[in-house]
Amino acid sequence: MEPVGELDDDDADVLRHREDHLAVVLGLGLLALRRTGAIEASGIRSIQEQNGYVGTVRVGVQYSPWLLFGDRAAPYAAAAVLPSMLITRPSAFDDGVSESGLPFELGAGLLVRISKPVSLDLGVRQVLGRVQESEFQGFGLRAGVRFPI
Repeated sequence: MEPVGELDDDDADVLRHREDHLAVVLGLGLLALRRTGAIEASGIRSIQEQNGYVGTVRVGVQYSPWLLFGDRAAPYAAAAVLPSMLITRPSAFDDGVSESGLPFELGAGLLVRISKPVSLDLGVRQVLGRVQESEFQGFGLRAGVRFPI
């Protein structure tokens, strides 16, 4: 009996392509905030604002247990720590602050390959933690384009 053909390791149907994959994920983020409120002094009430900025660094891992549809899509789970700094400008609320903390982020999603190096990232994220006296709690949807640098 003669083999009809040989499988190429790059063939999408080869079981080797279902291997697990663990990747390191790095990133930077910047968020601008504005706080608005009423302050009463000497019987006079006025509306005041305060601007703030949060800078974060993302350091984490992403685990993809298998590939779907050949090598076109991969579900993933991710976890990261987010060393963060919160800076506010002086206002009627306070003299301004510079605080740091270490919130963390959990996520899950699907990477869909658009072309060889470019993927569409669709997922959900949960952020929890504190930066000094400020609570960081958030849940959101994520959509973006990923490419290696």
